[in-house]
Amino acid sequence: MSNLIIEVTGNKTFNRTYWVPSILVYDDYILYRNRKFFSVNEISIPYKQVAQVKLLTGLFFADLEIFVTGNDHRSVKIRFAKKSIGKKAKKIIDNKIHLAHMGHNDKNENLTIKNTERALARLQELLEKDKISKKEFNQKKKDILNNY
Repeated sequence: MSNLIIEVTGNKTFNRTYWVPSILVYDDYILYRNRKFFSVNEISIPYKQVAQVKLLTGLFFADLEIFVTGNDHRSVKIRFAKKSIGKKAKKIIDNKIHLAHMGHNDKNENLTIKNTERALARLQELLEKDKISKKEFNQKKKDILNNY
């Protein structure tokens, strides 16, 4: 189950509505909730689909806008949120976006490590079966480690 990190809501008076939109920032996704009189519109946004977070700050309030990639290329916006909460939310979301996009590179690095380990294990087998000489083994081992 995901843990709620921070909730960003706008000011009811300045938004001129009783049901202001809100952004709930969880560990693994963002939930945008916009309530109307008889309906609630909720959008779940994984961090991998967040392209950019924009924060416009004023004297007391801030506008937080999240741009989403995907099929519909939409953005979600909270107007007249408390400035301190908006800044904190932007910092958290930026960090989560960075980690989500870096996770993809870590998987590629793990594959490279596994491929290198397999190649070295195969070389060791060939050496043990006397298919290659010790000199060839050392040269190929050196080449594999240089390519890694």
